[in-house]
Amino acid sequence: MQKFTMIFKLDNVSDLSMARWAAAEGFSYITFNFERDSIYFISPQNASQICGWISGPKVVVRISIDELNQIQDIYEILKFDVLEMDFSTFQTMQGFETFPVILRTGKDTFELALSTQNSNPQIIALSLEESSFIFDKEYYPKCLLPNADDASKFGCFPLGVHLNAGRQNEPEFELFDFFEKSRYTWSKTVV
Repeated sequence: MQKFTMIFKLDNVSDLSMARWAAAEGFSYITFNFERDSIYFISPQNASQICGWISGPKVVVRISIDELNQIQDIYEILKFDVLEMDFSTFQTMQGFETFPVILRTGKDTFELALSTQNSNPQIIALSLEESSFIFDKEYYPKCLLPNADDASKFGCFPLGVHLNAGRQNEPEFELFDFFEKSRYTWSKTVV
């Protein structure tokens, strides 16, 4: 039997303290939100400054269809590793097809997103936007569950978990507690 490491992704990073916490805790990914209408929006310049002070996590940029024409400019400022977008944005993307993609999906697009992922190696994970999904075990290895879910309740563990950093300078106790419990549970599980 082989032991796997659960992937943790910290979403909506907006300051250096949260990014450093994620790097120190061994997060695989940190996500900067470039959706202009989001309360978690951060400019590419600020994200680049934050990344200058950390190492470890891969950089994910969350975009919507409105930011597609700015991907090249964002990449010049912030040499990101992964794009994150919803299904409709992914369908219209051109020019950055070689980048790995984390595809955000809800219940209404899950089956289509899963089918697309199975035929497209560019999609490295599905990020589930809702915590009330009920799936067969076979789906979990390809999914990042939202932080509202306790990964230990599933018989087949997911690829990982995405947590929302929120709008604070330091992790709130609930975020830290959930992360520690999830990491401990995963470390004791042999898949």
